[in-house]
Amino acid sequence: MIKQLHQTLFLLAAAIIFSLPVSAQKDCPVWEWADDIKQPLNDIEIFKMESDSIGNLYVLGTYKDTAFFGNDTLTKAPGRMELFIAKRNQFRAWDWGVTFSLSNKPFHIYSVQPFDFCIDKSGNLTLTGSFLDTATFGAHSLISNTLIHSVFVARLNINNQQWTWATMANGPTSLKGQAIASDNSGNSYVIGRTGIATTPSTQNMNFGAISLPIDTISGFIAKITNSGSWQWVKKCGDLGNSNKEVCVDASGNPIISGSFKNHVSIAGLT
Repeated sequence: MIKQLHQTLFLLAAAIIFSLPVSAQKDCPVWEWADDIKQPLNDIEIFKMESDSIGNLYVLGTYKDTAFFGNDTLTKAPGRMELFIAKRNQFRAWDWGVTFSLSNKPFHIYSVQPFDFCIDKSGNLTLTGSFLDTATFGAHSLISNTLIHSVFVARLNINNQQWTWATMANGPTSLKGQAIASDNSGNSYVIGRTGIATTPSTQNMNFGAISLPIDTISGFIAKITNSGSWQWVKKCGDLGNSNKEVCVDASGNPIISGSFKNHVSIAGLT
């Protein structure tokens, strides 16, 4: 009955919207522009975009072989898919592009990828996702197991396009960072998901100096300080493999959302 009601409400709303006369749609938004990313003989795929208060656009995606953003030429080994962050200014011109890598080997982009990034008020772009073997962010390298996903969190100063720091979390089973947000002090909050060991394990998940038994978490939220240190980690139940979000309120409290099947336990509540 609830499902039928939801479907009915959707159809009613759609019917009302599409049956509005043209005069009733005068306040509807209109398309202002549309651009493509012109890259000669190259494959470009965009994962995510964020804008700032003055209309600059920051784009996260992949490129193959070579990409051009403003005066920056990004080049990697022929035939390999690599990743980029680029800035497109409010005048619709590319200012710069920065490259990074999440594996030393050719990889299918959906097996290791950046999931999310955020921009704080100080001009820092903080990125999270998963990687295999070695992740490289400028002069910062992270090394992990070649067969198991590990979390990375890395920060780029968008004012000088330099990577400030990079950190990781790993363990005996896969671990992925899936969403990230920053507070007014530049601290970051990451939510993600771990795999579950198929056999009992005495090994831990390691978030910097913080270790948690592998069988205690399948979802997590963690705080990373402005300088890139893991401050705390909390379990939050299994919130699904996708569609997670995190935001920070005016008091600096992180708020998370996700999906679950049957039941989920968070802070003693089921």
